[in-house]
Order: sequence, then C-alpha cells, then structure tokens
Amino acid sequence: MPMQLQHCNPIDTSNSHKNNQSIFGISAFTNSLLSLYEKMFQKFLTTYINDWDADSFLEKIAQKIPIKCNVLHLNIIILKPGNNPNCNENIHNACDLYYEDVGIVNTGCLDIACDEAIFHQLILYKEKNDDKIVRPLLGQWHTSRDMCITLINIFSGYSIANMVAKLSVQFLDKLEKVVDYQATCRVLKLIWVAVGIVIFKYLYNKNQTVNDIESNNNNILKVWYHYLC
Repeated sequence: MPMQLQHCNPIDTSNSHKNNQSIFGISAFTNSLLSLYEKMFQKFLTTYINDWDADSFLEKIAQKIPIKCNVLHLNIIILKPGNNPNCNENIHNACDLYYEDVGIVNTGCLDIACDEAIFHQLILYKEKNDDKIVRPLLGQWHTSRDMCITLINIFSGYSIANMVAKLSVQFLDKLEKVVDYQATCRVLKLIWVAVGIVIFKYLYNKNQTVNDIESNNNNILKVWYHYLC
C-alpha cells in the first residue's frame, strides 16, 4: 500500500481568535497576489496593448512571485506497496503498524497522505479507532483535480462552454471530468487570462479599481471576479 507519512507539528490555532485572525479565508499573501495581478493586467493593457498573449502574461507573473519554502524540512517516508490495497482489513492493519512504528510522541497525531480510494478507507479506520489520532490527507493531485471540476461546474451556467469551444476544445465531457489534467488546467488558465482582460478593461473604462467591485451593482462582474481570485 503506497503511502506517505508526514512528520510535522500540528497547526496551532489556539491564539487565532485572540488575535482576531481568521483561520480560513483570503490571506495577506493572496491579497498581495491579487494586487500584483491588477498591476500586471493594467500594465499589459495600457503598455503592450494587443501585442501580447496569455503565455507572456503568465510568464511575467511567475517572475514576480518568489519561489521558496517557508516551512521546516519534513521527514517524509515513501513506503513500498504491500498487501492488496482494495481490502479494508489490509489497509487498517497497515495503519496499526504505522501507528506503532512511527507513534505520535513528537507530533501528537499521525498524518497519512494517500490517493482517493485509500483515503475513504482511512476514514473508516478513523471512525473505528477513536483511541488513535490519525489524520487522513488526500493527495495534492486529487485536490487539484477536484478544484478544476468544481470551477468548470460552477461556471458552466456563465457561458464557460462557449469560451472552451473558442479554445478548440471538442470533447466538453472529457474536460469536465478532467480526463487530461494538464489540458484542463491549460484551458482554465487561458480562460482566467481572458476573464482578467475583460474585467480590467471594464474597470479601466469606468475609471475604477478592484476595490470598487464590491459596491458595484454588476453581479456578473462580481461573479467573474471571484473566478479571477
């Protein structure tokens, strides 16, 4: 059963409410990125006019974002496949072994990252073993894929299919199911740039900024700005 065991300190949220900090929501880092996007869109629309494309825009944004790791190095153990992972008993027995071998003395819990099928089996294990502190984590590929599916479904009522057709996508059902993950991400990125162009052209013509969107009566503008965010 291929799994990853991650040793790290649990997030301390004990003082979050005392400091009036929200655990969930848009962070300062996200706000900084949105501000960067606004400046970049305005620069491209006013300086380069029509002499640019999505790739050049995304490349410029990538150059502005610092790439580094802000967390301590993790001790990650990649385990080799074991018994048949389709059997709940095998999965649960493996978890018992991990719990005994790794323990929770240093972290207070055992984090297990896995694919979607094993994730559901670990939920059953967690429910049956209240005495063991185990946190199942869905792998990044699955969460990214689910996010793509969610975005397509949410905006399917806002003519996203028409934009997809303009991008020469022939099989909408395959795009919605994210059969080809890279292709779906590529299409969503192109739509993201197109939406940004429309939004910031609109704001520029109205002599407004993104700060004016919330007080704007244009609900369609608000919806697509949420997509941009």
